[in-house]
Amino acid sequence: MDCQSRRLLVIVCRNPDVGNVKTRLIPALGTDGVRALYRAFLQDLSGRFADREYDLLWAYTPEGGPLAVELTSGRIYPQEGPDLGRRLLRIFERSVDKGYDRVVVISSDVPHLPVEVVEAAFEGLCRCDVVLAPSEDGGYHLVGMRGVYDIFTMVPMSTPAVFEQTREIISERGLCLQILTADFDVDVPEDLPRLTDRLAQDAALSQGHTARALDGMQVLTR
Repeated sequence: MDCQSRRLLVIVCRNPDVGNVKTRLIPALGTDGVRALYRAFLQDLSGRFADREYDLLWAYTPEGGPLAVELTSGRIYPQEGPDLGRRLLRIFERSVDKGYDRVVVISSDVPHLPVEVVEAAFEGLCRCDVVLAPSEDGGYHLVGMRGVYDIFTMVPMSTPAVFEQTREIISERGLCLQILTADFDVDVPEDLPRLTDRLAQDAALSQGHTARALDGMQVLTR
C-alpha cells in the first residue's frame, strides 16, 4: 500500500442550530448551553484538523441542514441513508469513488481527540484493512478503511455491543484490524468534568473554544 496515497478525514456531525443536539446533556446545561458547547466542539475540531496533509470533509445529518460556515473548515455534504450504519457505509463508498485510498471517519463527540490518533489511524491503514478506536461506552469514535467493506449495516448501532460485534464481523471476513487506544465520548453530564480535566492537561486544548465554553458552565459541570 502506498502510504503517500490520497487520504481523507471525515467528521460526522449535526447542525447545532437546528433541533436538539447531545440531548442527554440538556438536564445539566439546558438546550442553549448544549448548543453552545457543541458549537465549540465543532470549532475546535475544525481548527485542529484543518490544513493537514490529508483532506477534511464534514458529513452532516441531512435533517439538520448544513452547518454555518464559521463552524467548519473544509468541504461539507449531507450524510446519505436511512440509519447510521448505512450512512457510514455510504461515506466510504463515496470517498473511494472520489479517489481516496485511505479514509478515516471520526465522531464530533470527541472534541479532545488528539491529532496523533488520526495520524496513527492513517498509518495503520498502510498495514491493515480497518482501524477502530473504541469508546468506553462500547461503541467506537473512529473507524478507518482502505477500500470499502460493509462492517456497519448488520450491527445494531447505539448499543454497548457495537464495538465487539463490529470486531467479530471484521474477523469473520478475514480482514486485518488495528485497534487504537480507547477514549470516552462526551454524551452524559458525568462526562463533562472528565472533559474539563482532559482539556486542562493540554496547553493548546485549554485555550480552545470548548474549554472557554466549559469555563462559563463550571457551576454545572463540577
